[in-house]
Amino acid sequence: MAAPTRQRRTNPHLHSPTQHAAKSGVKTSDFDRKRVEATLEQQLQFERLLSEISADFVGGDLERINESISVVLGRISDMLGSDLTTFLQLNQQTGALQHTHQ
Repeated sequence: MAAPTRQRRTNPHLHSPTQHAAKSGVKTSDFDRKRVEATLEQQLQFERLLSEISADFVGGDLERINESISVVLGRISDMLGSDLTTFLQLNQQTGALQHTHQ
C-alpha cells in the first residue's frame, strides 16, 4: 500500500516583495539591477584601494612607514565617508590595545 501524499498549501494572500511589486506595477528588475551595479562598483573600488595600498607598502620606504600608514588611513576614511580612522595594535602579552596611528 502506497503512503499517502501530502499536498503543500500556500496562502494566496502572502506574496514575496517581488511578486507584490510586480502586482503594483513597479519594475523591480531595474531597481535590483541598479542596486547590484552599485554594490559591485563599491566592491571594485575597495579592491582597487587594497591593491594600491599593498603595492605602496611592498615598494615603500621603511623609514616612512608611519607616514604611509597615516596616508592609507586617510584614503580608507575617504572611501568609507568617515571623518576619522584609527589604527590600534594589540599587545599580545597584556591584551591591551594601543593607539598607533590616526
